Amino acid sequence: MGTYKLCLGCMEEKGQLSVCPHCGYVEGQSHDPSHLRPGTVLNDRYLVGKAVKTDSEGILYIAYDKVIGCRVDVKEYMPKSLCERMRDSDKINVAQKDLVQYKTLMSEFTELHKKLARMRTLSHISPPLDIFACNNTTYVVFEHIEGMTFINYLKDNAGELSWDEVKKLFPPLFTTLSLIHNAGIIHRGISPETIYYTTDGELKLTGFSVAAARTQSSELKGDLYTGYAAPEQYNSSDWQGTWTDVYSVCAVLYRILTGCMPVEAVSRVVNDNLIEAHDINSNVPKNVSKAIMDGMRLLSDARTQTMTDLVTKLFAEQQMSASAASAAATTVRRAEAQTRTAVRTQPPVKTTETHTVAKKQAEAKAAPQKTTLFEQIKVPILISCLLLAVIIIIVVLFLPLVEDLGDDNSSSSASTSYSDSEVNIVDSTTTATTTVTTTTTTTSASVTPSELYTLRNLVGEEYELVATSATSRYVKFVVIEQYSDTIEKGIIIEQSVPADEAIPKGSEVELTVSMGPAVIDLPDYTNKGGYTYKDELVNLGVKEENITISEYDNDGSHQAGIVAFTSLDESGKINLEEGEAITIYIFKAAETTPPAAEAPAGDASGEDASTPADTSEPAA
Repeated sequence: MGTYKLCLGCMEEKGQLSVCPHCGYVEGQSHDPSHLRPGTVLNDRYLVGKAVKTDSEGILYIAYDKVIGCRVDVKEYMPKSLCERMRDSDKINVAQKDLVQYKTLMSEFTELHKKLARMRTLSHISPPLDIFACNNTTYVVFEHIEGMTFINYLKDNAGELSWDEVKKLFPPLFTTLSLIHNAGIIHRGISPETIYYTTDGELKLTGFSVAAARTQSSELKGDLYTGYAAPEQYNSSDWQGTWTDVYSVCAVLYRILTGCMPVEAVSRVVNDNLIEAHDINSNVPKNVSKAIMDGMRLLSDARTQTMTDLVTKLFAEQQMSASAASAAATTVRRAEAQTRTAVRTQPPVKTTETHTVAKKQAEAKAAPQKTTLFEQIKVPILISCLLLAVIIIIVVLFLPLVEDLGDDNSSSSASTSYSDSEVNIVDSTTTATTTVTTTTTTTSASVTPSELYTLRNLVGEEYELVATSATSRYVKFVVIEQYSDTIEKGIIIEQSVPADEAIPKGSEVELTVSMGPAVIDLPDYTNKGGYTYKDELVNLGVKEENITISEYDNDGSHQAGIVAFTSLDESGKINLEEGEAITIYIFKAAETTPPAAEAPAGDASGEDASTPADTSEPAA
């Protein structure tokens, strides 16, 4: 298809017309000089059209894949606060003072989309199709979604949906988001504008960005969706995790079920006047309304933490049929009635006992008072027992501390000085004298309950999810990787601190994490470029230094750069634990290579499209 037939505003055919009959785009119209010029071709493959969206992270363009022959979306990493486009050029220029920050965030941008690319089997996100580098930046190519944003879908449906409609439409998206969280990815921008309703009647989640683009007062200007961003996104020092996305999802449900946009989180912090969904729309089930409010709590610790927990709360009572619920309610009422009857028919034992006690008290007052020897000494005995108990408690609590201090003193020549309110430890390099001043018995070594944290059982959980959970705020994880033939890669095998044990906050906890099997099957390399296959091996755990790419003779019948064979074809396996090396042999360019203009598109150089085409450093 010739490029002259395509509209650069919508990538639909327009023939020789200067004004597109589909979208009204005028050929040759002016554009923002900070954007790529419409008609630019990237990576010899993608025809770029007009910019459709700009945020603090970069620019999204409508584009056309000339190889496959379809519309795509191209995201250009270009944070305007850190860089600018060179005049009359497509290249990005970065000031020297911003170069480190620019490259750091570009690396995060690239790694995020590489992770998403590995999840392309998930049908409810729009995963990257291609990642490449040129113009001193990185580009990501996405499938173009045929449909509309959910906010527009709501406008076409009277502004809101019923719970019956929501519970049919959203569960697949909930499941997808849970899987994304398990992979260690947090969205931070879920809203009716980043959820798409496709022409197939399904939902797709878009708009993944680096954390800085979704956090206020960070390196980038935070692009927060008012009413849907969690409170912690307004403060760069607050922890974010799966609970951050839970807040956004619940805010979206609130908007869908009530027709009202939720109150912005920063306003709620000052005056929390958010009304429950059920109070606005009585058709919203009470358990659903409560689940939404639990997911929108301002304190992240008190909020529903994961999508699994949220789904459980949303659908807990829905799993119970109306007849079952009625039967359960009847059972409860009967139990309450039986309890009230039992209390009413119980013999008046308390009344009889009361009369007896009163009678004995009257007799005691009338009888002459006699003081026995025991009564004379019982108070001193009680006081002595209490003092003894206090002494025992002090010994039990502080004896281990004293022993620890003794061990420290015996194992080193450090000088320890105890003052009235603090403990100063002087290194042995300054003095070898040990001075103990007992001017007070107060110690600061005791740990109050508020300084303790009870660790739950983490064995069997996904480490990436645990590392971003609330637990990571209170303890420091030290990861020990271990190969396992039976436990999936990334799953926690063992923890150094037993579950339910209280430990001081900030303590180190060793987690043994599975690296998967030590010996793995080599993936199929048929029709794959050498560098694509190398990346695939690295993702499976093969160290990059153990991979060599070597050229192999080509008689002209093979495309250059495609894998011919590997050094481990005979066994078809590679031992990761022993660091086994592998050589990838690729077909070199044939001597009769046709002109570049007629060469087949694709991986002609042997490098996959995901391999950066321009490895030059960003211009200073």
